[in-house]
Amino acid sequence: MKTVTGSIGLFLFSTIASATVPDAAAPYIGVYRPWSRGCGGAVFLRAKTVEWHATWNSCKRSPYKVLDVAEKNELPRIAVKIEKPSKHCGFEVLEIQQETREPPSMWALRAYPTLESYKKRDLPDWQDSPLPERAVPMCPLDPRPDPRR
Repeated sequence: MKTVTGSIGLFLFSTIASATVPDAAAPYIGVYRPWSRGCGGAVFLRAKTVEWHATWNSCKRSPYKVLDVAEKNELPRIAVKIEKPSKHCGFEVLEIQQETREPPSMWALRAYPTLESYKKRDLPDWQDSPLPERAVPMCPLDPRPDPRR
């Protein structure tokens, strides 16, 4: 009986402890609205799912995994891997980043077709490549304050 009671107590403690640990995505949860004509629509970053609808593309609600978040001294940025991209999504990674510090702070969404294209985004052969599998559309987003404050 003691083992069962101890196991229940340990389970409750670990559940409560994990609920108080801030999730890496928590400051970035929200609706991001592209303002350019070609990108229209919205990105919905929720606690457990991400969804993106644009005038030319639609990624239905899917679970995601946080790949990267900015350090405190960097401009705010989060990159998420879409775990189950919908049939017509065409992208595996979405990156939302603040582009400038000066008000109004400019934000952008970048959509990477593959995890490989996200990981290699800074390599010279991948930047501005004419190959379709390396194309990364960028959508300007409405200005917003630093979500980490």
